[in-house]
Formats: sequence, structure tokens, C-alpha cells
Amino acid sequence: RSGEVRWFTAAKYATKCTSDNTWWPYQTLNCTIQFGSWSHSGDEIELVTNQNVSQASIDSKNVEWDLVELYITRWENRYKYNSGSTVKMLSYHFILKSHSGIIRIAYISPTIVLMMMTLMTLWLEPKSFERMVIANLNFICHLLCIQDVHWEMPKSGINTPKILFFYESSLGIATFALILTSILRHLQELTTEPPMWISAGTTSILRSQFGRILLISILDPAATAKIEADVDDNTDLVQSNSKTSPWRYIIVLIGWLAFLSAFIAYIVLLSMCFPTN
Repeated sequence: RSGEVRWFTAAKYATKCTSDNTWWPYQTLNCTIQFGSWSHSGDEIELVTNQNVSQASIDSKNVEWDLVELYITRWENRYKYNSGSTVKMLSYHFILKSHSGIIRIAYISPTIVLMMMTLMTLWLEPKSFERMVIANLNFICHLLCIQDVHWEMPKSGINTPKILFFYESSLGIATFALILTSILRHLQELTTEPPMWISAGTTSILRSQFGRILLISILDPAATAKIEADVDDNTDLVQSNSKTSPWRYIIVLIGWLAFLSAFIAYIVLLSMCFPTN
């Protein structure tokens, strides 16, 4: 005899989900529920999916996760020790995405603030008191944010969150800005002439088109006029002005190069590690 048996019963199933933490806090879960028979072969029991089951038919009310996708797969294989029988399995796959409203404010927004603080540190004058305060405050805020992310990020799943790599890289840039600020403040207090190879290299850069932009940015028309009046002269521009610190133009050049390097580094980090929904 052949026939059809339908069994409708209320049941609750639990399964282990694989968590992908690459773009945390926009976290996703891949959950799979498998149905099969351990005592009967696939020739004796045929598992049929309910055609009415779809993502829209499932009422998902969860304060932490949203159901993004639902799909069904069928797996069939022959028994290892009995090639005449087959084993069949039906799998329901659920793709879940976490709610990230509050988490986005807590962990995504600080990345922009810390980035702006680091660039502001490199933008300000090295001798200014505000630069040293912002540099130290920026370094401390980086440490606090990394500690907070470390405790809140998932401890299981695959892939390390890229936002953690962003914070760690930003901490390295902030540390560089703090150390550079201390070095430049020390150079401004020096009264000795810089080494010849440093002043010669700085002078050649200042005579270039890029160097003229730097001189205009620091509002030094005298140095700009000197370059325009004697472009082919090999006179050392850094050592020619005795009224200012002999390290002034070197400090400006180092500061601008550091700012541009940090700016480019943040663009790369944002394009590679910034979480997007």
C-alpha cells in the first residue's frame, strides 16, 4: 500500500549559527536546520517542503535580529556501506542581520571623531598649547574606544571585525602624531643650524611648485619672493633667514608631509575597514 501521511505538530528547534563578524556591528548569522531520518533510508521516506513557506510568511519579531533571507536546499547521497540505499536531508537556511541603530552610534561615530582629532593635531602649529592637549586627549580616547570595542565585540564566529583593525591603525597614527608633536616642539627651540644635507634637501623641495604652495600657506611672502627672484641660485634658503628659527621651514615641511600621509592613510582605512550596512 502507498499513501500520504501528514504530521502537524508544534515544535521548537534550536540550531547553532555561524556568525560572520567581518563588518561588525553590522553582524550577520547563517543558521541551518536540517531534517532527515536516522532509521529509514531515502527510498522509504520522502521529505517534501511546504510550498507556502517563504520569508514573507514568517513573522519575525525579535529585538536583536532581522530575517534577511530564507532558502531551502536538498541533499542526497548513498550510504557508505550500502550503495543500494540513499540518505536524503532537507535543510532550511536562515540569514539573519542584527539591529545596529544604537550600536552604530556607539562604535561607528567615534571613528569619525577620532580621525578628525588626529588630523586636527597634525594641522595645528606644533608650538601651540592646543595641539599638545588634543594630541594627548586623542591618544587616551583611542585607548578607551579600543578597550570598549574589545569587550563588546562577539567572542565567537569567523573573521575579526574590521572596525577593530581600524581602531588599532588609527591608534598608531595618533601615537605618531603625539610623538611628532613633541619632536617638532623641541626642534623649534633649537638655535643651532640644521645639518647641511637636511637644509639642502629642504631648500630643493621649497623651490619646487609644491614647496611654493607650502610657503604661501604659512604666509611667508619674503621667502616666496626670494625663490621667484633667484630660482637658479644654489643659496641655502633654510639658512638664509636669520630672523626666524633655522628649523622653521623644516618643521613646516615635516608637518605638511605628516598631515598628507595621515590623510591618505585614513582614506585607505575608510575604504577598506569602515563598516557599511
